[in-house]
Amino acid sequence: MSDSPSSQRKLFAHELAESLDAFLFASPSHRSIGRLAEMLEALPRKQQEFVLRSARGAAKTNTEIAYLIATLSIDALGRLDEKAFQDWVIAGLDVFDKKGLRAAVETLRDIDGFLARREGRLHAGFAEVEQRLARFVLGLSGRPLTLKPGAYPWTDTETIFLPERLAHFATAEENRRFYQGLAVQLWAQTRYGTFNVDLEEALSAWPEREQALTWLAHLEAVRLEACVARELPGLGALLAGLRGAWPAPLQPAIAELQAADADIACTLRWLAHFMAGSAVPPAPTFVGRLEPGSA
Repeated sequence: MSDSPSSQRKLFAHELAESLDAFLFASPSHRSIGRLAEMLEALPRKQQEFVLRSARGAAKTNTEIAYLIATLSIDALGRLDEKAFQDWVIAGLDVFDKKGLRAAVETLRDIDGFLARREGRLHAGFAEVEQRLARFVLGLSGRPLTLKPGAYPWTDTETIFLPERLAHFATAEENRRFYQGLAVQLWAQTRYGTFNVDLEEALSAWPEREQALTWLAHLEAVRLEACVARELPGLGALLAGLRGAWPAPLQPAIAELQAADADIACTLRWLAHFMAGSAVPPAPTFVGRLEPGSA
């Protein structure tokens, strides 16, 4: 590539949008390309081209995976060098080939977990916590909620699915607490009305389903944590300690979602707000997956 000034300057948003459109035109999230291009405009030229190249390659497998890689790239590049970034992309594509889109989305969003595995942190396994968690969840709900291993954390209201291993934190004990926190969050979906409305119908308003599901999971996590904290302050503190700070894009919604009278309808109003603006969801903090079609 030439070293002329024009080849070294950053690409502008309209140029990035044109490049993204060339390989993301078939993605359901295509409508949000303009916002994505504005985000990528902040990167240096070398990183812009690296992201475009990585996403373009992923688009040959799946355009939604490619869109997600581009969306998460700013956060990922702040934590991964180019080799690690490439390995992260490959890990997501490998999971897509073996387990499908949903599992691949969760793998790519879990940059913390990718780093933990890469650094060889001490993990905790589902098998070692299953019995204790089953008793714990029974104590919360008063009814048995089955626990099973799954590709990512979610619930169908009868079963809580949790990853076979977790390595987000440096020690095995911290990762066992992470299992407990995920179980609390998923139990809270069944306790505080997440499924009291037809979420499938609500989500049908947007073709960008993965984007809408991600926003919904983040927004509900805010509301549910506040519900838990009011009723069970100790578990509320556990959730807050595990997740760290809420991502900045959620800040406009937090006060309303944490109000005592907030319900799933409140969450859906904020979902509509963010989707109407084609806002890109934040990278995940500590949130479970929502699978409304299976609940």
